[in-house]
Amino acid sequence: MRRWLKIAVPMGIAAVLVTVLAIGFGSPRGEAACGSNMSGKGRVSAGESTSYSMTFCSDPTDGFFTWVSWNRIDSAKNLALQVTDPNGNVYFVDRHPTAIEFFIASAPLAEGDWQVEVINLGSRSVNYDFAMGFN
Repeated sequence: MRRWLKIAVPMGIAAVLVTVLAIGFGSPRGEAACGSNMSGKGRVSAGESTSYSMTFCSDPTDGFFTWVSWNRIDSAKNLALQVTDPNGNVYFVDRHPTAIEFFIASAPLAEGDWQVEVINLGSRSVNYDFAMGFN
């Protein structure tokens, strides 16, 4: 019996440790960490910005899109988008006059974090609608 315990106890401890590590850390590229679409509303003060991030790690035929829109064309309310892809390439979008800004990247996309910053270049706070995603 003692011989069996000398083998079973360390094996049981090893099994528990492996389980805890697997659950605690997960896989670095697991599907649960990957985004598909996000949308919502926000508010950004004059001269400020708000950032969003989403991870791409799946379908090589997917493209990326993002847009921000607000209620009316007004020089005091001017939003811009700054998109940074996983390779560090930065894309800046600010069309005039408009009440919507959008950015589209075609497949194939770099895997990793895509970051979008909504920047208020105007002199007044702006309420906006926002979306980003892959498809």
